[in-house]
Amino acid sequence: GAAWARNDRELAAFVISGSSRSLVWMDAESGRERPLLAVAGSFIQPILASYDGRFLTLNEQGAGGKYDIRYLRLDAAQPKLSGYLETPANETGGALSAGGDWIAYFSDASGAQERWLDRFPAGGEPRRIPADGTAAGAFWMRGDAELLYVVAEKAGYVIYTRSTRTKPTLELGAPQRRFALPLDIIDFTFTPDGDRFVLLRGAGRLVPSLTRVENWAAQLEAAP
Repeated sequence: GAAWARNDRELAAFVISGSSRSLVWMDAESGRERPLLAVAGSFIQPILASYDGRFLTLNEQGAGGKYDIRYLRLDAAQPKLSGYLETPANETGGALSAGGDWIAYFSDASGAQERWLDRFPAGGEPRRIPADGTAAGAFWMRGDAELLYVVAEKAGYVIYTRSTRTKPTLELGAPQRRFALPLDIIDFTFTPDGDRFVLLRGAGRLVPSLTRVENWAAQLEAAP
């Protein structure tokens, strides 16, 4: 996993080398690494560096296989992992608003994958984002003016947006259906102003098939 630093020159990356695991800053052009944090025994996925460069949100998979949301204070003399949301359920994602005071994430505490917004880093004002279909992604766009999220519908993945206002309190507009992603798109990103989308298209993927073999026991007996 990797996430862009706000200087646009480095990536925060999780690296496994032999028995060691660590978070590093990786130069985007040369690939050179400089250490950020040693990690003991877990799997960590960097999600997003805050716009002011102070925080890095991460998903950590613990020993029980469940994911929690944690963060790293990048402006600390000795960065260390802090917990944001750690429960028996899976919590994933961690997209910070441009102002850095709200976070969008996912939780399956109800038994279904649902989108939530809450204060960051303290929490305490969780807001569920109702939507039909299965949650598949949530991101802030145009500063804090829009919340973009992905819904897995019967025909495929669809992009929705809601207008947002984060101050003095959080306000969400009505959901707007924007467009459906082509079926062969496996990932995407977009420019901060939301004017351009970059789509990652799968190529040469094998189509799963089922083969029925009759009288296979006789064929085994006849084999040399």
